[in-house]
Order: sequence, then C-alpha cells, then structure tokens
Amino acid sequence: MIAETNMIAQDHQAKLEYEIIGCLLTDPEGVLPEVEDLLKADYFYYQAHKKIISKIIDLYRNQKVTDINPVGLLDVFTETNLTMKDCTDMINSVVTTANTRSYCEKLKNIYSWREIQQVAQQVLGERMLQDSDDIQNLINKAQDGLQRISDGQQMHNEVITMTDVLKDVTEEVLENKPLNTLKTGINKLDQFTGGFRDDELIILAGRTSMGKTAISLSMMENMIKQGKHILYFSLEMSRGSMVQRMLSAVGHINSRKWKMTDDQNKLILTDDDIYRLTAAAGELDSYPGEGFWEDQPHTVEDIRAKVRKIKRMHGLDGVIIDYISLITPTYPQHNPNEQLTHAIRTLKMIAKEMKIPVIVLAQINRGVESRQEKRPLVSDLKDSGSIEQEADIALLLYRDAYYNPPERYTPVDEIEIIVGKNRNGAVGTVKANYLKEFTKVTNKG
Repeated sequence: MIAETNMIAQDHQAKLEYEIIGCLLTDPEGVLPEVEDLLKADYFYYQAHKKIISKIIDLYRNQKVTDINPVGLLDVFTETNLTMKDCTDMINSVVTTANTRSYCEKLKNIYSWREIQQVAQQVLGERMLQDSDDIQNLINKAQDGLQRISDGQQMHNEVITMTDVLKDVTEEVLENKPLNTLKTGINKLDQFTGGFRDDELIILAGRTSMGKTAISLSMMENMIKQGKHILYFSLEMSRGSMVQRMLSAVGHINSRKWKMTDDQNKLILTDDDIYRLTAAAGELDSYPGEGFWEDQPHTVEDIRAKVRKIKRMHGLDGVIIDYISLITPTYPQHNPNEQLTHAIRTLKMIAKEMKIPVIVLAQINRGVESRQEKRPLVSDLKDSGSIEQEADIALLLYRDAYYNPPERYTPVDEIEIIVGKNRNGAVGTVKANYLKEFTKVTNKG
C-alpha cells in the first residue's frame, strides 16, 4: 500500500514538473516574470528537470529569453538524455499557461513536504538517546529544521504594495491604539527611545562593574510591575543569586548582606533586614507581570527553543540575556568572532520571529581603559562588527565615579546611559541614579 502510494506521488510529481517546463517553453516572456520568485531548481525532484530549469533560469537572468526554445536548450536536453520529441511533447501538452503559478506553488509545497520528511528521518535515524542534553539538542535540531522550512514557505507571500502599507499605517494612527512597546521604567531613556519595540535587538554594554546586571534587573522589575512577562537568561550567576539582587534592590537591603556570615556560616541579618526582605518578596509577588529565570548553559538554539516554549505556554513580552559572551558556542571549532556573529544574528532572528524585544548584555573592550576619555563608543564593543550591524539600539554605560572616586563616600553615583545607536531615533546620553549598596538604577530626581 505504501509503495503504491509512493508510485502515485512520483507520477504526480513527474507530470507537474513536465507541465511547468512545458508552460515555460510555450511562452517564456509571458510566464517567467509571473513565476520567477517561485522558480528554483531545488524544488524539482528529477535531475533532468533540475538541469533544464537551471538552464532556463540562467538564460532568463542573463536577458536571453529568446534562447528559451527547443534549439536554445538542445545541449541540456542532450546532456540529460532527453530528445527533441520530449521537448515538443512538453510544449504540445500545454492547454493554457494561465495556471503556471498555481503549478509552481504546488511544486514548492511538495518540496517542503520532502524537506519535512528529511527532518523526520534524521530524527528517527539517531541512536537511542537517554541523556537529557542529547535529547534536547535533537529537539532543537528538529525545531530549527522545521523553522527553516517554514521560513522558506513564507518567503513567497504576496507582494505588499505601498498602498497597502499606507492604508494599514493610516488606520493605526486614526484608531490611536497604544503602541506595543516595552518601557524600561527609566523615564528619560523611555522618552529618548520611545520604548523598546517588537522585533528589536537591544545591546546593553559596559566595562566590568559598570552596572550592566544592575540596570537589566531594574528594567526587569519595572517591566513586571507594568504587567509584562519577561524571560531572563542569567548565564553568569544562579537564579537564586539574581533574585537576591532583586530583593536587595526592591527592599533596599545592602547587597553585601548576602555574603556576610557568622561563625556558623549563617547570614547576619537584622530584624529590619528580615522585615525589608519579607516586604520586598511580597511586593515582587504582587506585581501583575511575571518573571521567568533560566541559569543553565545554553547555545543560542537552546535559547530560541526556551523562548518559543515560554511564549507558547505563558505569553512573553521581552527577553534579557546576561551576557552574550557566555552563550555556549554552537560551533566550537569556529573562531570567537564567527561564534559571536552566529549568536548575535540568531538573537536578532529570535526577536523578529517572536515579535518581542531581545535585550543582550555585552562587554566593552578593555582598550577603553588605556585612553583618557573613558566613555565608551559603539566601536568599543567586543568584536563589534556583527553587533553594530545587527543591533537596533546600543546602550553604553559609564560611571565617572568608578574612574574618579569622590573624596567622600556617597551612596548614589550618577550613571550615564549613552544611546550610541538608535536605528529608529536619535542618539545621545541620558542620566540616572546608581544606588551602589542596593545595585539598583533609578530615575534621576
């Protein structure tokens, strides 16, 4: 029964390919402009047909449409052991060329089905897996394969005209619905950027101890307070340590308290500390949004799988990754710059695919320490080429008190958030308060 079904499918495939080539030979000037976007040799199953289509596409793109005829294609027909009679039979079988695009769409769908079968066969061909990491890697591989096929299916959607876009934009403006942006809660930054938009990749960078994690946690708290769902990948610290830092920030508990122990190795907490801790936990729990934590080593493909899962199960408004250099390389054999390029481009794809902002923490090159002006530039980003290219917004952190400590201790430093790149707006600098004891960033009064 299966063999019979496959024979029927192959017969249908051969007939479809035969009809498409016949249509192209019948009226190349009229048909090719209509189906050029759907015409790829890879979509054809039979090698002879692949070579004929490759030749036709090559002639068309080299503006030699008049050569797309039995004589002009004689060499490729001869090479594939087809005769001139085969060629004329293809042409004579055509009743109308009006359905050529429909034929090409069917052929592409069949090709996608073959691709899906290959993904399934790769999964089924794996040895029995018992280790959870191996199983997850296989799931990721299957998901990536299916996503690639899905992306290919969507490449040939109907062309959107300027009129269509103008209509959509005008309707949105007249309806005056709230824009779907993610606000950081740092007011001057939100005013400057308008908030983080869906599909944007935001780089948050600074030298060591400049406050990257502090500001990312402050942003997360503010977002959850607004009712948003945020997924935080902590690749440097455990989720427990990150929540401790958030409790310190919300409850104004000195962050050093988490490291101070007595002779029995117990935390030294006062009654006031415990009161503040309890109140902070209650406040965080009362927020209308939700935070999700992940602190295991991940490749960028693992990150994509986790983002998909959380969005499907709980809904997701944004992702924060701390930080990019700690993402496990997908291709360890590649050099660091190639690894970073792959990671940053995949993160950008995640933002576009999931329609959420992705905020990625990154390091600034230590070269900034050797110059007099220590405020970072976008070009100071470690392996900055691909980051500069893919980022929609680049935020660079600078605290003057770190390099020029005041004579007398102050609990609050000024932190500069330098908008070094803003694809959809202006660049410049906004200032906020950095509360050192609580590792928290707040609005400047």
